[in-house]
Amino acid sequence: MHRILIVSDLELVWTGKVLGRRGLTVKTAADFKTAFHDLRTSAFDAVIINLTTRTEGIDFIKRIRARRQLRDIPILVTAEWGTGYGSLALSLGANAYEPVPCDAANLVAAVKRLLKPQLAVAK
Repeated sequence: MHRILIVSDLELVWTGKVLGRRGLTVKTAADFKTAFHDLRTSAFDAVIINLTTRTEGIDFIKRIRARRQLRDIPILVTAEWGTGYGSLALSLGANAYEPVPCDAANLVAAVKRLLKPQLAVAK
């Protein structure tokens, strides 16, 4: 079973419920410090980051990509359309972007695309 870490305030809690109904194990971290600790101490197959604040979220992506043990983990970011946060995150190593408010079907499809290489290996 694939494990997903969601880094967000309450806004993306519904995301965990949607992904959980799709058979994924989801853990939610309310802040970046907790999320980074979780990534270092547990195995996750992907991370979803809600970029509500540019500085913290972008720094978090940089920290993940700078650590050898974490740099290959797929990262999906969500951000408000038109802020430029999604494009900036992609340029710094995020793998995918979904605009907020997120459509559940699009979000699930994006996560499945991120996990696809892992799903192929698991077969």
